[in-house]
Amino acid sequence: MIYAQFFCAGCGHLLFESKEENLRFVAKEHLPCPSCGGRDIRGGVLAEEKVAHFDQLSIKAKDASGVTVKMKIGGSLSKDGTVASVEQVVDKRSRTYKKKVTLADGTVVKDVEGPLEDQSLHGHGKKSG
Repeated sequence: MIYAQFFCAGCGHLLFESKEENLRFVAKEHLPCPSCGGRDIRGGVLAEEKVAHFDQLSIKAKDASGVTVKMKIGGSLSKDGTVASVEQVVDKRSRTYKKKVTLADGTVVKDVEGPLEDQSLHGHGKKSG
């Protein structure tokens, strides 16, 4: 949102006010001041934007033989701009996969756990072509 106000610096008369996104103020269109004839202007513009943020932690651990465990926890940004909480563990030592995805309103959209070889747990694979 953008909000702007411009006043006569002499008498304080409101010369221009806007809450529109496409703000355009042309001083010569508002001068001289209709109240006092002044030609000095004071004003301000307030720009406000809502921002969503999230943190994510990823850990990859290897044992002496090179077998890995990958863990991910935190927020994930969707294509539609929403943020979901993700907890995921891919454990190649115990050959297990676990993933839980929870939306901001508490709705669990995915909660799977099972053997790493079960590709149906992982969601959609890469598209060929």
